[in-house]
Amino acid sequence: MANNDSVEDRYGRNVRRFRKEAGLSQGQLAEKLREHGVDLHPSAIAKIETRDVQNPRSVRLNEAQAIADALDVDLRMLTGSPRRGNLKTFTVTQDVRKVQVRYLRDAEDALSRAQEDVDRARRDVDELRLMLDRDHRDAVRMEEANAEQARVVFGEADPPTDIVDRPHAGSPDHDRVE
Repeated sequence: MANNDSVEDRYGRNVRRFRKEAGLSQGQLAEKLREHGVDLHPSAIAKIETRDVQNPRSVRLNEAQAIADALDVDLRMLTGSPRRGNLKTFTVTQDVRKVQVRYLRDAEDALSRAQEDVDRARRDVDELRLMLDRDHRDAVRMEEANAEQARVVFGEADPPTDIVDRPHAGSPDHDRVE
């Protein structure tokens, strides 16, 4: 960096550097700036980054802070003048923060997927309970029917009327056609 670099020149170069590191186009940065209440056209961002000598674009303080916020960096990083330590140390701190944020987002995503798995498992358990209840009711009915049938067979109860009225196989009435 040359000694005659202005703060605006450093700012423009750093905006471009951090924008590219964030994987943003000038248009995408313009969209993020709108979320921060600043309306800059992508061509204005290009002018800020390149510091065109013949047609320079000044940066207002609210724009400078909004750009820093949109890029998720400290404003001092963009001007190249952190208060404590050198720029490299400050950059490493920012890089560590970005990694931490990425890990936090990954953890949130994993937690969200785990919650979806828990919800799915709860639905499966509820469905199994319904199936077990239905199977239990069917088993109880079958057991009651078997018990009734056993009482009829052993003469402890009268057979159901629909069974008595029907001819049984092998009975003289079975083969008779009416």
